[in-house]
Amino acid sequence: MVLLCGLLAACDSRVELGGEAQQPSDDSDSDIAAVVNDHEISHREVDRHLDKLGQLYRHSNRRFDESTRQDKRRRVLDRLIDRQLLHEYADSRDVDVDTDTVDRTLQRRIDAKFGSTDDFRRYLDSLDTTVSEYRERIRRDLAIEELIDADIDADSIDDDRLQRYYERIANRRPADKRAYGSRLSIDLRAIDGDHQYQKVRDVLDDELDGIDSTDQLRDVKAHVEQWSDERDLEIPQRFREPIWYERRRLRPDVAQQLFDADEDAPAIVDTSSGFDVYWLDDIRPEGIRQFDEVEELLRERARRSRLSEQRRELIDELRGDARITTDPGDSPAETDTGEP
Repeated sequence: MVLLCGLLAACDSRVELGGEAQQPSDDSDSDIAAVVNDHEISHREVDRHLDKLGQLYRHSNRRFDESTRQDKRRRVLDRLIDRQLLHEYADSRDVDVDTDTVDRTLQRRIDAKFGSTDDFRRYLDSLDTTVSEYRERIRRDLAIEELIDADIDADSIDDDRLQRYYERIANRRPADKRAYGSRLSIDLRAIDGDHQYQKVRDVLDDELDGIDSTDQLRDVKAHVEQWSDERDLEIPQRFREPIWYERRRLRPDVAQQLFDADEDAPAIVDTSSGFDVYWLDDIRPEGIRQFDEVEELLRERARRSRLSEQRRELIDELRGDARITTDPGDSPAETDTGEP
């Protein structure tokens, strides 16, 4: 994150101060594509987003001729108007989004969409924007999502809606044999000498003997931490709450030890740094995933769907109260969701 901040700071300096001097814009009325309340959206801003959209089309071998560009132009302008209305709404509600959250979101976007800070810088250059401006856009986006998410009625994500989602996706990807359980990873790389290593391992084996639940495996972590502190030993540990482990997604040696372990006993798997201990609460054969296996995913999908619905409802309300004028040649088409 420190390296990222340094690179992005350099990016801001270069975009804002470096290279050729940025001259003040001298936009005439003819460059205005739309006015949203008191905010102007220029034709040049619309064109920059269209240029990026054209690159995406060509990269996927899709046609992006002048007719397509003009059709997308109306949609891009429409989304820019929606974005401005949402940002004004977020600013008026004064939602506090902390800097760490913005930074983590920015890093995830760079990793997922750009792959490197160099590609991210080139993207900013293509849109004639800065890191500070992009971070502010992220902050507003997060504030909007927080505002809309807070208004989602829990009753709107009911069991009937989840069941419909389940029936729609259940048969798409049958699962391999799978197990539901927790995992405790113990790192013994700091233990010097075979004798000392074996002594520590014997103590750990005693701690694991007879456990019969996830809660007891969680207790082992606390016991080992206390035991190692008393002896000034460094034994890093990490406890993972129960999840589903699918056989085909595991290394063959791990899958064999995990699925062939004795019932009502922990599965202990050696690793290059120590060992992992699994406590399995359930094992299911290959076939269609049952509802409880995907319920969390379904709830998130339903929440995102409801979030999109309420976002659209909010935009319609904001449009009804806003002062919006557009260049007659750029009259917005029927709106759709999403950012340009």
